Amino acid sequence: MSSHKADRVVRVLSGALRVWGMPASVEHADGFIVHARSMTLRIVPDVPHGWLVFRDGRLLAAHAGLPGLLRTLRDEL
Repeated sequence: MSSHKADRVVRVLSGALRVWGMPASVEHADGFIVHARSMTLRIVPDVPHGWLVFRDGRLLAAHAGLPGLLRTLRDEL
C-alpha cells in the first residue's frame, strides 16, 4: 500500500474514533494498529479482498470495504 493511501486510511480511522468519542490512537505499522484503553486491534489489508481485523492474534472479521471495517471497529471498541 502506498504511503499516500496509508495516510488516508489512518485519517479515516482516526476521524471515526474522534466522532465516536473513543479515546484511541491509530498508527501505520505493518497494517494499522488501533490502541484503545482496554485492547489493541490490528487491521491488515488483504489485497485484493479487503481488510482483516485481529485482536490478540485472533481473526475477528474480514471485510471487503471500509463500511464493514468501521462497523467492526465501533462494535469492538
